[in-house]
Amino acid sequence: AQALGNLGAVARETGGFDEARTLYVESLGILLDLHDPWAKAYLLDDVARLVYAQGDAEQALRLIGAAKSFRGSIAAPLPGIEKDALDAFRQRLEADVGSAAGEVLAEGEAQTADEALRLALELVSAPN
Repeated sequence: AQALGNLGAVARETGGFDEARTLYVESLGILLDLHDPWAKAYLLDDVARLVYAQGDAEQALRLIGAAKSFRGSIAAPLPGIEKDALDAFRQRLEADVGSAAGEVLAEGEAQTADEALRLALELVSAPN
């Protein structure tokens, strides 16, 4: 699942959004059956970046909130450079979402792992 997610991130970063969606769908399907909050958090961060690139800052922020919650539940903070990059991304999302950002982030944080993964799956499965 992690390898597929990583390949999805490479595809996303190089503009291959259709390929990224395909890889993320497969990775999300596998992670739904596994208990691996760390991998789920990483994948949600990656899917959030794709969702944002496709124009949906609110849903991206919701996914970031869920990932943040998963990391907190297993006491696994991101390493410095990754945390800095994710914080900058979250701040950009909050600015784009505006006054509802706190509420949207909290909604993501309140989701169960399965809820967040199913939302991510729905978002990457939808035609764009």
